[in-house]
Amino acid sequence: MDDFEKRHKGAGKVVNVDDEMYKMLFYANPNVMFIVDPNTQTLVEANKAAEDFYGYSRDEIIGKPLDAIDTGDFESVPSKVRFVMEGRQMSNTRHRLCDASTVEVKVLAVPVEIGENIVLNVTVFPQGEYDEEYGEEHPAVRKYFQMALHDELTELPNKRFLKMRIEEEMKRADRENSEFVLIFIDMDNFKRINDDFGHVTGDKLLSMVGKRLKKSVRGNDFAARFGGDEFGIILSGIKDKEAARIIAKRIIRCFENPFSIDGKWIEIKCSMGMSVYPEDGSDFNSLIRAADVEMYSEKKSSGLECITAVSCSAGFYRD
Repeated sequence: MDDFEKRHKGAGKVVNVDDEMYKMLFYANPNVMFIVDPNTQTLVEANKAAEDFYGYSRDEIIGKPLDAIDTGDFESVPSKVRFVMEGRQMSNTRHRLCDASTVEVKVLAVPVEIGENIVLNVTVFPQGEYDEEYGEEHPAVRKYFQMALHDELTELPNKRFLKMRIEEEMKRADRENSEFVLIFIDMDNFKRINDDFGHVTGDKLLSMVGKRLKKSVRGNDFAARFGGDEFGIILSGIKDKEAARIIAKRIIRCFENPFSIDGKWIEIKCSMGMSVYPEDGSDFNSLIRAADVEMYSEKKSSGLECITAVSCSAGFYRD
């Protein structure tokens, strides 16, 4: 572990980023950037632009509590950190410089994972500069959002985003005394695809599955890649598993047609499990666990086999 990683102590996993690429983008970035430990709410790193902006040296910045520079005029620092971890990235605040003067800024904060630690990557935009150059539709801002909350391969929301949405749905369900359903999908024998055709083909297949899932869900539902060959779908406004199964059958139909990849036709099948909040679980992990148990029970009882196929001029053959 190098000196950069040693300063970034956090808990749990959020977003995987390429450490070397991240460090290069961080230190060379012309925008004001610093890194915050969300547990201690202290600054653990800063780039050259931050030194110039605040008037402190890097050594003086590292170790400062966040509230030493954030005045908390609009919202307390602990609240800001909590909201960022829950998914809010943009906020307005006022920052204190080394000469005790203050400036109004817009802050983009994104949780990222460096090594095995969660940290908050904070980019600071003086109000005028942000309004002119860094609106929420600016490519740089969109890239941060995409990196933090989406899976690069499938472009679906990632596990972190799924967790955030489940927690939001739980709060809504508690307020409205309602329920929602989580569907957990696993592609059967996906390892065989990788073994027979290679990981490049496997990645292309996952990407295509992601696109089909995105098109198959209803507008108010939420599809995400949980990891590997597993996907999660939140069905809002569904009261029980029977109603959910009707919708799930339509979603599963997206696997019926074979996938054409580099001259090969590949057919896949999948297994599915469900959990209902709050009947089957009261938090993210228990809902995932309940759906996972049901899914593997279905997989074991059905004995589904993955079918692969290779194309020829007349169509495709199943092996």
